[in-house]
Amino acid sequence: MQSVRVMHLIGRRSTLGVGGVLEQVAANQVEAGHTARIVAMNDRCGPAIVAGTALGARWGRDPLARRRLRRLIADQRPDIVHAWDAPSLAASASLTRDDSGTAQIATLADPPSANLDAARHAAGFLASDRAVAKALQRHGVDPARVSVAERFALAADPLADQAAFREQWQIPADAPIVAAAAELTRDANLADTIWGFELLRLLHREAVLVVAGEGPDHNRLQRQVRLMSEPASARFVPGESLGGLLAAAALFCDHGLADRWPVESLAAISAGVPTVAAERRRTRAAFGNAKLGYIVGHGDRAAFGRIGDRVLARWEADHTGRGKPARAAEQSALSLGDSNPASLGDIASARASVSARPTVTQDVAALYARVLQRSARSVASGPAASSERGRRQAI
Repeated sequence: MQSVRVMHLIGRRSTLGVGGVLEQVAANQVEAGHTARIVAMNDRCGPAIVAGTALGARWGRDPLARRRLRRLIADQRPDIVHAWDAPSLAASASLTRDDSGTAQIATLADPPSANLDAARHAAGFLASDRAVAKALQRHGVDPARVSVAERFALAADPLADQAAFREQWQIPADAPIVAAAAELTRDANLADTIWGFELLRLLHREAVLVVAGEGPDHNRLQRQVRLMSEPASARFVPGESLGGLLAAAALFCDHGLADRWPVESLAAISAGVPTVAAERRRTRAAFGNAKLGYIVGHGDRAAFGRIGDRVLARWEADHTGRGKPARAAEQSALSLGDSNPASLGDIASARASVSARPTVTQDVAALYARVLQRSARSVASGPAASSERGRRQAI
């Protein structure tokens, strides 16, 4: 299989969200023998799992950053420039014309709001869901160039060791972990997660809250934990620890305010972790009929507490042998409608159904194959076919 040179472009590198999906895709490409480089439009290069460059953009359309990007593309001559958000696509689209020898591809997890005139002729698009695909078509993108991901989510790490994670962060083996993962900003609404955790801790004193992520709200959230809870009952861990966290978690929470594609929640569901998320249009669409996904209204702490209590009680019964017979009548009286927490059998079947679906890496590889094959055919049929483009093969 011939190696393919890929330049990934994103506003800012991250281990969570769309940035985390990009990191996983690029790492898998390098492992498969391809050349992948991540270019961040701003100053942060982020994790060094995959080689990267920062362009130092000071605002959305920084001409100096665009000039640096033009030089990078000219120097490295990638086969594919792969943009992972609409601003990065707009910055690179005019630099990857058909005669440049580079195919422009984009993966979008949010419906584009800006004008895509310069980018609508990109060779291929991977949309996180049908809403994004329809938005691209409204912007004039040819539907034949748009693919919809089967499962746009961070891939759960099958080798993650929950015992090692608990030992690293000093969490007892019999303590149920309430998990959350997000960039630590106001939009993540982690204040509600902390409130909800305190409700659960009234009934589950051994429970521990673990939040994965980095961001400007880190210090404020730590102060909130100190004021509302026991500091020893909460941990803040880096985003790259998400794999170990999901291997150990009993419950995952997503109280975010922004109506974005729930990458972290879908990762938790694929890892077999019951997940409670606040009501958002795209979250409801993403969860679909997922057995482990529960949706509650924004600010409905009572509903969150009822579902969380049942989930943690079941986790304790399954993992610690603590029967809690005194609370059996109380738990059976809780009215959850159709939101009954999944059993271990449900968890196993959910994991099997998710693992049978293609990952984002496989979706990207399929898109690359179609684009490069189409490009090779069009170049080979033209009068000025270049030898380099003619030699290209699909991934």
